[in-house]
Amino acid sequence: MIRNNFRYTIIILMIITLTNCKKSVDNLDGWEIPDCINLKMAIIDLNSDMVKIEINKMLTDLEPNRTKDDEWGHEKNLDILVNRLNSNCDSINASLFCYCCNKSLPPQSIIILSVDSSRTIITRSLDIWTPDDDILQCTEIHKYYN
Repeated sequence: MIRNNFRYTIIILMIITLTNCKKSVDNLDGWEIPDCINLKMAIIDLNSDMVKIEINKMLTDLEPNRTKDDEWGHEKNLDILVNRLNSNCDSINASLFCYCCNKSLPPQSIIILSVDSSRTIITRSLDIWTPDDDILQCTEIHKYYN
């Protein structure tokens, strides 16, 4: 009887443990889907720390692939990032403004983000560090001036 109770207790604990585990990666590609509500609010508030956290979740699998036509190896990766933002966060509109246009070392690329805040479109500029030997990384968000 005690052995059966112990067995049932172990089974119940295993079920509780397995059902409470949250997988951090939300898809098979190895990147995590951002919290779009937090990201939208961070974009509106110019909260660079939160924007970096949410954007960088989507960059973990984007290794550079240098070619003759792409010396930095991230042009396709930036297109992937824009697509991930537009596909996963309905409240955010993303577009690539320029690739490796800020000639810092490594260069930075710029993505334009737009969100609707109480029927007012808020537009921001997102700096993406674009190294030829590492994954992309979000570095800063700014007001966008047309």
